Amino acid sequence: MATNPLEALRRAWLTGPMFTRASSGPSQWAGRTTLNSGSATIVVSTFAVKSDSLIRFGIEGNAKLPILAGQVTITSGTSFATVSNAAFAADSLVQLTIEQAATGAKIQQNSGFAQPVEVMSLGAGSMDVGFAVQSLNPRADDTVISYLAMPADGLPSAIEVRSISDSNYFILGRADGVAIARDSTIMWMIEKTNA
Repeated sequence: MATNPLEALRRAWLTGPMFTRASSGPSQWAGRTTLNSGSATIVVSTFAVKSDSLIRFGIEGNAKLPILAGQVTITSGTSFATVSNAAFAADSLVQLTIEQAATGAKIQQNSGFAQPVEVMSLGAGSMDVGFAVQSLNPRADDTVISYLAMPADGLPSAIEVRSISDSNYFILGRADGVAIARDSTIMWMIEKTNA
């Protein structure tokens, strides 16, 4: 018994999700491929691609690799604070900024009162932020630190079709040409092929 696709069940009204079956083979027209860490491009071999093909693609989401931004407070009497978030990776890039003391006044780096802050430890799921110069007498007031953490390869770059070889292969890659730090799964589908 043949099954009807969901989009055909309601005739002119599309009420269900659209699906496609992707099978591996020489004439594959849809699939998933991995852009490996250390690479900026990936070659997808298929006879189905033509020089005028329209290729749709998207990066499979990875909830553990977002760009994180927030604030943490180093309370009086301590010299560091811990930020816990499952999205932190051991190789994340982190930018820190001292926002304010408890008085609400901005701490200027040239005021003589500012102390530089640093990431003291960074691991999967947490980060410790503290003053770069540790002392036996930590600051007497609360200090708010803003942080921005992103994947090790920096801000995400767009993926694009780099080239097409008719009836042979196509190349997907980062628009900036920079190799990525983590594997990324790209889902793709050839929507139009000439006859």
